Amino acid sequence: MKRTCGVLVALIAVVLAGATPAIASEKTPSKFASSTDADLQKKIDAHIAKYGGKQVGKNQISWENPRAVMTFPAPTRSADRTALARIACQTEWFCLYEHAWSDRDGGGVLALHDYGVYYFYEYGWNDIASAWENTQTGHARGNVFDTWDGQWTYIFGGCAYDYQSYVGDLYNDKADSAALLAKC
Repeated sequence: MKRTCGVLVALIAVVLAGATPAIASEKTPSKFASSTDADLQKKIDAHIAKYGGKQVGKNQISWENPRAVMTFPAPTRSADRTALARIACQTEWFCLYEHAWSDRDGGGVLALHDYGVYYFYEYGWNDIASAWENTQTGHARGNVFDTWDGQWTYIFGGCAYDYQSYVGDLYNDKADSAALLAKC
C-alpha cells in the first residue's frame, strides 16, 4: 500500500507542477530545412549522394522512371521565403508534404507524376508525409501505404483534385510507398 500511495503522490505532484507528456503530433523541425543558401546546397548535395537524382533548380532534385521531384523549403534567411511556406503542388502531380498545411515552417514536398508504384526509401522520404494533394487530371488516383513486414496497408489518398491538409495523428509520418493509378 505504501508503494501505491507514493506513486499516486508523485503523479499528483507532476500534474500540479504542470508537466505534460510529449504528444506524437507535436511539431518537429523540417528534416530538409536550412538557414542559408550554402546550407541548402550542402543538404541537396548530401541527399543526391545518398539517394541519386539530379539537381534541377535551386532547391529541387528530380528522378526519372518513375518521375518524381523533391522540393526543399527555401532557406529561412532567404528573400524567396513567403509568409505561407507551403510549396504549391503543380497541376498533374500527386504531392506529399512533410508538414501539415497549417504549419508555417512549411517543409519539403515530394511530387509524383507517372502512374506506377513509388517506394519512398528510394527518395529519402520514408515515414515523412503529413499532408497530400492530388492535382492529376481525369480520374487519376493516388493511394499511399504503410508497409510493414512486406504487408501494404492503405493509409490515405484519393482521386484527382482532392487533398488532405493533415492526415491525422494515426497516419502522420507513416507513409512508405504510393501507387498512382489512371482510374479511381
